[in-house]
Amino acid sequence: LYIAPGNAGTANLGENIDIDISNFDNIKQVVVEKDINMIVVGPEIPLVNGIRDYFENDLSLKSLSIIGPDKNGARLEGSKDFAKEFMFKYNIPTASYKTISKNNIDEGLNYLEKLKPPFVLKADGLAAGKGVLIIEDILDAKTSLKEMINGKFGDASSNVVIEEYLQGIEASIFIITDGKNYKLLPPSKD
Repeated sequence: LYIAPGNAGTANLGENIDIDISNFDNIKQVVVEKDINMIVVGPEIPLVNGIRDYFENDLSLKSLSIIGPDKNGARLEGSKDFAKEFMFKYNIPTASYKTISKNNIDEGLNYLEKLKPPFVLKADGLAAGKGVLIIEDILDAKTSLKEMINGKFGDASSNVVIEEYLQGIEASIFIITDGKNYKLLPPSKD
C-alpha cells in the first residue's frame, strides 16, 4: 500500500510517498515504478482536476483500476452551483439558493433580505473544508458575502452560493459504481 502524500498516521499502514497529488505525471511515474494496479483517490482536488481522465486516456495504463469519479462527475463536489443546478434539474430535494459573483452582488444582498436567519454562504469551489459560513446576523452575512466575493477563500469564493438554511442532521452517502452496478457504503457524518 502506497499513500500519497501520506502522514504520520498512514506511515504504519503502508509506504508514504511524498509527492504532489496534483502532478499527474509524477503520480504516473510512481504507479509504473511500483507496479501499482489500483488507485483509490480520496482528495477532491485531483478528482476535480481530472486524475481519472488522465489515467484512462493513457493507453499504457489501461489495466489500472481507478476508484473515483471522472472530471465531469467530480463537478458535483467541485462546484456548489453545479451541484445545486443538478439537483434542481433532476428534482432532488435541496434548499433554495442563489449564486452570486461580483457581477450580481446587489442581487445577493437583496436575496439575503428575503431569507430567515441563519444565513448560509458557501464558496462555490473547493476551499479545503473551510468555505461554508452559517451566520445569524443579516449585517454580518452581507459583510461576509462581500469578503467572500473579494477573495476570502481565494478563487473558491469568486462565486458564492447563498442557500436557505435547513435544520437537521447532515449525512454523506458514498456509492461505488462501475457505471452499471453499485454498492452502497455505510453513511458517514461530520
